Amino acid sequence: MKISTIAFIIWCNVKIWANKLMGGRFKILPYKVLINLTNNCNSRCDFCDIWKVKDFSKEITLDDTVNLFDQMGSSLVWLALSGGEVTLVKYLDEMLSEAKKRCKNLKIITFTTNALLPKKVVELTEQVKKNGFDLMVTISLDGDEEVHDKVRGVKGNYKKCIELYDTLKAKGVNVNFGITVGDTNESYIRNEYQKMKHSIKAITFVHDGGIYLKNNLVNTFSILDSMRHIVKQYSIDSISEIVEFIHIKISTHFIDKNKTTNILPCEVINTSIHIMEDGAVRPCMFMAEMGNIKSDNINDIVFSNLADDLKKQIKKDKCPHCWMNCYSPYSIMQHPFKSIKYLISKPA
Repeated sequence: MKISTIAFIIWCNVKIWANKLMGGRFKILPYKVLINLTNNCNSRCDFCDIWKVKDFSKEITLDDTVNLFDQMGSSLVWLALSGGEVTLVKYLDEMLSEAKKRCKNLKIITFTTNALLPKKVVELTEQVKKNGFDLMVTISLDGDEEVHDKVRGVKGNYKKCIELYDTLKAKGVNVNFGITVGDTNESYIRNEYQKMKHSIKAITFVHDGGIYLKNNLVNTFSILDSMRHIVKQYSIDSISEIVEFIHIKISTHFIDKNKTTNILPCEVINTSIHIMEDGAVRPCMFMAEMGNIKSDNINDIVFSNLADDLKKQIKKDKCPHCWMNCYSPYSIMQHPFKSIKYLISKPA
């Protein structure tokens, strides 16, 4: 991530923080939108059932995204694309061009891919660069070849991940691997993470909800042990990775407390919103729908009584509780002093 992008994101957080000190006097839209463009997916992951969806008729369209960009305007700074598999969406080039026209402060596009369509991934990175956006690509990697291909349900997926990583690196793309820590890759993390620590940067873990539908896969003790191992080995190679390292450290405390409380106050709605593939707008993937971009203006959604009620629930720690790196960085940036305490402390 460019220094200028990091600086602008910090400035956005300062504005939100200052506005909270003034009792929310100003209406400030969140600066990040995470949008699930589709449920269509060519993986067959054993922890997720999205790939079983066959009806895509009610999903977000290009026009839906254009209307969203018009309504967000200069408030939108960070657009995170997800799915399903992003590269299966056919209107990405047009969408990025429309975003550039309508969102003058849009700085960065991030997306995650399963690497099964490497040519499409390369095309998407070129489209992002063409529009002048900063870019960060995360390739999902869940273990060695045997483990990864088993977890993802597609033979040969691991080799495509490694080949795509090398290709994007050679093209100067900011790319990393993202790993979802669970019972299936405990051995891989213990034996191989040290060798891969300069490329595996996005770390999350299996939760008891959201997209992680098979909750019998969640073994708190093995996940905590794996996260502790990652903390010991993690390599901070850029400024932006300091936040990710804090996220990983706090993850150990979150898991150690049996995931029953938020370690830091959650800042979704204030800093980010999550738009689902059908247009539903949620604070995060775990919470209730606040409205829908297909029928409602984003300002009416974010500044609604329902959104205020959800903020109060979150503040009272009455949300489902998660510590996902989709949302945690904004809590870290909004609460820097508490975060520094965890940065210098030992993991749980």
